[in-house]
Amino acid sequence: MRLDRTAIIRYIKKCKNVIECNCVTGDYSMLLEVLFENTMELDRFIGELQYFGRTKTLIVFSASVEHRGVEL
Repeated sequence: MRLDRTAIIRYIKKCKNVIECNCVTGDYSMLLEVLFENTMELDRFIGELQYFGRTKTLIVFSASVEHRGVEL
């Protein structure tokens, strides 16, 4: 069963391990940045997300450029 975007966002806002959520274009609708202490917790979270639809998981091992401020 797929729920509307509002329900997904409501759920994500309650998850303390989600540190960022972006709405994106292309094959996917959202990009989540999450932090978990271990892969078992991550796996549990992914299972919960699949209630809302299909997911794809990527794990980042390192960052070439960290988050930084940009002057406009």
